[in-house]
This record gives sequence, C-alpha cells and structure tokens, in this order.
Amino acid sequence: MKFRKEIIEKKKIRQAMGILLAVTMLLAGTPYTAVAADVVEDTDGTAYAQDAEGFVYQIPKGATTKKGCTIYMYTGSKTSVTFPEKCNAYTVTGIGTDLSQLILTNLCTVKIPSGYTTIENLAFQKQTQLYRIEIPASVKTIGKDAFAGCNRTKLTIVTPYGSAAETYAKANGIHYSSQTSLQIQPGYSKLYVGENRQIAVLNASVTPVWKSSNNSVMSVDAEGKLIAKKSGTAKITATIGKKTYTYPYTVVTRTQKNVLDIIWNHYVTSGMSDYEKAVAAQQWMQQNVSPNGTSVLAQKALEQGKANYKGFCEAYQLIMKHYGISAKVVNGKKHMENSVVIAGKKYTASTLETSANADKTYTTTTIPGLAVNRVTMVLSKGRTGTFKVIGQSKGITWSSSNTKVAVVNASGKVTAKGTGTAKVTLKVNGKTFACTVCVNP
Repeated sequence: MKFRKEIIEKKKIRQAMGILLAVTMLLAGTPYTAVAADVVEDTDGTAYAQDAEGFVYQIPKGATTKKGCTIYMYTGSKTSVTFPEKCNAYTVTGIGTDLSQLILTNLCTVKIPSGYTTIENLAFQKQTQLYRIEIPASVKTIGKDAFAGCNRTKLTIVTPYGSAAETYAKANGIHYSSQTSLQIQPGYSKLYVGENRQIAVLNASVTPVWKSSNNSVMSVDAEGKLIAKKSGTAKITATIGKKTYTYPYTVVTRTQKNVLDIIWNHYVTSGMSDYEKAVAAQQWMQQNVSPNGTSVLAQKALEQGKANYKGFCEAYQLIMKHYGISAKVVNGKKHMENSVVIAGKKYTASTLETSANADKTYTTTTIPGLAVNRVTMVLSKGRTGTFKVIGQSKGITWSSSNTKVAVVNASGKVTAKGTGTAKVTLKVNGKTFACTVCVNP
C-alpha cells in the first residue's frame, strides 16, 4: 500500500507541475518572476513556482526564509546557467533529486551561488555535456551518485580548497580545481618503459585532439592516456580549439632507481598526508606488481613488476622509507602482509584505504620524530584552526609569514584574518617545518 501511495503522490505533483507550466506559457514573452499569485500548491502543502529563466522551485510545507526551498526543474534553453539565490523571499538551499530528468536541455556549465547546502542524489545524472560545475564551500552534502552517468574525464568541479565538494571529487574520481580557467596536468615528465599514465584536462569546453611526435617511444590515445613503449623522448601535443599545447616526455628503462624516482615524484608526492602516501603506494603496488612471482627482492618487484608476497612487501617498505613512514612485513592469515604506522597507530596496508578509524591527516615532517596533523589548512575569513604535533611536546614555537592573512599563537591555533596565503612555521631545536594556510573570503 505504501508503494501505491508514493505513485499517487508523484502523479499529483506532475499534475500540479502541468498547471504551473500552463500558467508560464500564458505569460510567455513578458518579464516573469515567481510571485505569490503564480505559486501552485499541491494537496500535501508543497508549493511550486517558476521564474523567467525557467527555474522551477519546490517550496516545502512550513518552509521559512532561512530554511528555504530547492530547485525542482529547469525548463530554460541555456546550456550555461547560474542557479538562483532566491525564490520570492525564500533562500534557495538545495538542488533536488533527479533534477536532470526534468531538465529540457544539456547543460555545459553550472554555477551554484553561496548559500546552497545540498545537492541531492542523481541531481545531475547523465548530463554528459557538463564540463564545469562551480560548487561553493557552503555546500556540505552531495549525494553519492549526484553525477552518475556524467563524463568524468570531461567534468571538473570548481570549488574552494578544503570544501566538502573537493572531498567529494577526490572520493569519486572527478577532476577538481579552485579556478575556472583551462588547465592541463601533464604530470611528471618521466615514464618508465611499460608505464601508462592519464593526462588530466580541466575546464575544457571541447575534447582535446592528442598527438605524439614519436609513437614508437610513446603513444597517446583520444582521451589523453599515455603508453610508454621504449627508451627515448617524445613530445605530446593537445590541440584545443585553435591553441596547441606541447609537453616533452622522457621514457627510461625500468630500473629500481628510475621506478622509485617516478613513484616519489608523481604517484606518492611529498604534499600528501602519511595516510595518503601509504594508500597511494599500496595502490601503485597492486596496479603495477603481481605477487605471483618467485623473487623475494624489492628490486625484482620494481623492475619486472613481479615477485612473491615477500618481495611485494619489501618493495612497499622501500617506497615508504623515503618518507620516514614505518612499514614492516608481517605474516597474514593467507600470505605475508605489510603493517604501516601512522601517527603512532598501526594499520594493515592492504586494508588501510577502507579503514574507518584511520588517521588521515598527520604528516611526517623533515624534523626527525615529529609529525603534524596537516600541512595545508584552509579557512574562511574569521574562522580558526589548530596545528597539532606528535612526537614532540616541548620547545615548539610558531610564526606566520603574513599576519594580515593569518596569525598563530603559541599553541599552534590559527586565526584567519584576510583572504590570501600565509606560511605558518613550527620551530624546535633549531629546525623548522613550514605549513600553508589558505584563507577564503
């Protein structure tokens, strides 16, 4: 019976929408703003209104100006749109589920203004032409499949650093940036023979045309995926519209030194937290080294891409040692495994990515025995945050390179003063380590 009731309710909403759209057609050609007289109310108390741009609003029963309303539908013809801030006196705070099923055009760019808090599940599903969406820091909740069916090699989420949208983009394999400008991310300029790599293109309105100057050394496919074939050099070009961008690459033999150099510079970078480094190294190992070989040597695992489980673990340890992160081979239930220590806690390397209790923020510093809870802090003007350290509790001093942007007290507590970037440096026993503070408006 509950299922039947839901069908009836959806039918009522569609009927209400039909009345609303009929009103809109009568007003076609004249300036139109959703005012009280134009609001259609459903039997459950939910109201709907439409503005001159074609946005349809859903105003729930009991809505207040602060609680606001959601975008239910877009009937306009523009492919690049800025979502509205208000409907009458109501602040718009969300984008509803299945919005894409009710959009009458293919969106290319979307800008969501500050004040929105929610993008519901499936909101932009199957918008295959969408290549840029600007999401403000005020958005705290995004449905897991909000962009299901979108072209993820094309889509870029533009959002402030440290926002929920940035976290969402990272978790769902979507490009993200704080800027709307075209960006091409060619990555580290070296590859080893046999390596594959994807060049990321952000905020591009058209698909790049790719070309290699030397296909026998390195090839590139239509989506910017590189395949290193043999030692040598090659230039990869991306033509976007009337502009061509060129990137030189070197392909080197697969020696332990070359592979480690590439891992440390491209896959497991110094800007990551210890957790991110440990996860990235484990992912690289799983994707590039088979544990079905016979060698126990890390060198064989890195050079040949094959070793037994002990060799697999030894290679992982070698990667982690570069960052001062403790990893150790232990006997698992089925095979040898690595344990890794992050902020004093021990984890199993292969399950670290899915661990709900993992410490994901602490980073080993260049000061022996000292780790900090973050190397980059993102704050809004007027807000505060605290740098915390482990492994050392006495004799630490803090300083800011720009007190107009951020100030820091003796306990590492930072107060954001003005928009910009500042370096916050901790010092102990004559040694220093710098962290970055970014302040958004």
